Amino acid sequence: MSDERRDLAWLRGRLAALLAAHFRDVPEGLPIDVRWGRSARRRFGSIVARDDRSLIVINGAFRDPDVPAFVVDATLAHELAHYAHGFGSGLPRLHEHPHRGDVVGREVRARGLEPLAERARQWEEVRWPQFVQQNAADRPRSSSARAWEAYLSAPGKRDAAELEQLAARVASAFGLEAPPFAVRWLPATLRHEATSYYERAQRQVALHGLLADRRVPEQVAVAELAYWTACAGFGAGPARATALIERAGLRAVAVRAERWRRAAWTSWRRRHHPLARG
Repeated sequence: MSDERRDLAWLRGRLAALLAAHFRDVPEGLPIDVRWGRSARRRFGSIVARDDRSLIVINGAFRDPDVPAFVVDATLAHELAHYAHGFGSGLPRLHEHPHRGDVVGREVRARGLEPLAERARQWEEVRWPQFVQQNAADRPRSSSARAWEAYLSAPGKRDAAELEQLAARVASAFGLEAPPFAVRWLPATLRHEATSYYERAQRQVALHGLLADRRVPEQVAVAELAYWTACAGFGAGPARATALIERAGLRAVAVRAERWRRAAWTSWRRRHHPLARG
């Protein structure tokens, strides 16, 4: 355990060191601010454009010296990769989706940061669940957690068991005995724009909680699960994932789901998000 003081100046220093050593060639977009956020179980960092600034927020739990500094550095590097790709930075978007196709991983590797990322990944996989358990006792639930609990328990929603059944059905279509990951409904913030996320440290796929509504076509959830099954189960990138999905007999489902996402997802999210009501 270290006795270092992890204040805002410490965090800014870690960011400045990474920028100078590994991201000096990135074009200048919005000026970068960084701050500590609230403690969270699953979201390690985020980046968003706000008030003509690029704001990086790091999980407040990482202020604890029991979390190695290299985990903070790896999280900052992840968000700086998003910055370089035009997400939250004001720079041109280089990719349609911030994560799919391992675009962040490829950026990190290209900048010589793969050892840092792998070291952090191993710590996250082995030690993070224990850290969360030790620090979560008696922590009161937030208002957003209560709002999502009410939303997901309301009539007309797919429950966790149904999501697991969908994942098992998709895995079977790929010839797998079981899904290559756990699944859950994500109690998303308003900044979660994607329909699903892969949480590598937990080997878990989180589908946006709004997809639990039965008015959303089931094929949307199936297509998300199919994509991550191809990626996590076979190590596929986007091109190979498409081929594997077609081989599994799910190509038509994926096409219909993509049409729904393009036509309806943004407006659905704005109308039905439980944190946007009132």
